[in-house]
Amino acid sequence: SIYIILLLLFIFPCLTSCKKIITTDKDSADKYIETLYKYQIGQKKNGIMIDLRDIDIYAEGHIKGFISYDYLKDPDGFIHYMEGMYSKAKVVFLLSDESDLILEVSKVLQENGYKKIYIYLDGYDSLISLSSDYFFIETGLDNCGC
Repeated sequence: SIYIILLLLFIFPCLTSCKKIITTDKDSADKYIETLYKYQIGQKKNGIMIDLRDIDIYAEGHIKGFISYDYLKDPDGFIHYMEGMYSKAKVVFLLSDESDLILEVSKVLQENGYKKIYIYLDGYDSLISLSSDYFFIETGLDNCGC
């Protein structure tokens, strides 16, 4: 029985700590930007970037590589979309102009088995102002994933 207790002491913390939401804002944006950049240039693999803003706002300008999912138009279909398109092993980057929305979506992803989620709480414009040297901005709906 001592082996079972030791096994549980080592396995349980790993199972519970493997799922995490990494939250950043303008004061800690460097980590989000650097990590996202590594995925965009292919230095790190297995990431997906999702822009949760309204599709029309997304079309006016978005970071290259982010796909659009207008969560407010179809919140019930989001997990079905994610599970149908992307492995739960993907590292997920979320971007929105609404911090409450991004927190809600990250929790939904976590509850449904996505293990690592990066969120930026201060919105698209804030992120762009801090990262213009890193990312290309695209307009339109080409390659939006929608």
